[in-house]
Amino acid sequence: MNATVCSNMTSEQQYQLEDARDGKTYYIARLKDGHCWMTQNLALDLVEGITYTPANTDVKQDWTVTSAQATISDFSQNAGSWKSNAGGTGHESYGNYYTQTTAKANSANYSNSEASICPKGWKLPGYPENGGAFKTLLEAYNIDDTNAGAVQQAPLYFVKAGVVRLPEYVGGQGFFVKENTSDIGTAGYYMSGLLAGGFMVDYLSFTDTNIFVGGTSSAQYANAGTSLRCVAR
Repeated sequence: MNATVCSNMTSEQQYQLEDARDGKTYYIARLKDGHCWMTQNLALDLVEGITYTPANTDVKQDWTVTSAQATISDFSQNAGSWKSNAGGTGHESYGNYYTQTTAKANSANYSNSEASICPKGWKLPGYPENGGAFKTLLEAYNIDDTNAGAVQQAPLYFVKAGVVRLPEYVGGQGFFVKENTSDIGTAGYYMSGLLAGGFMVDYLSFTDTNIFVGGTSSAQYANAGTSLRCVAR
């Protein structure tokens, strides 16, 4: 999935690339923020024992998938990633859901270090500015926090895939999973590569009426599974 093609693309031009790791294809586009984005959700199935290397993945050293990080289909079970066949195809596909440590290829656990399960030449949004590339992208399209419909349309194509195993704090008892899946079809959650403090993660999240980017107002707990988009380095 060679990101160098981006340098020859015009603004909002679309292209389709193949991820050499599994043969899946993704639409990409050079957007008005000047960066090349995947415009559909990552759907890489992580198989226990498979090793990803700097030759094919956005990692600085070899990373082998553990049983705790492997992709499963049962949303009722804790995992590092979950597979979804919901949504449509292409831009409309829900893709997979990933926790923070899995999305960052277990790089120093909950750190801000730059590593991810994105293909080589691609990265998670968010560096270096606080609020990340999501904020810059929305500003480039003059999308404010009440224009949630715009993020779901061309050329951005963010989808309301929801979130998997989002914990809820029960006073005096700690955090427990409220339900196996939440907001599927009614809200979208996209992880950045940044932390918002503690075990919180910066996100783009939206419903049909509102958008939240970065900061604690949009930070979900890092062991919940969310959608991923990758940005060309």
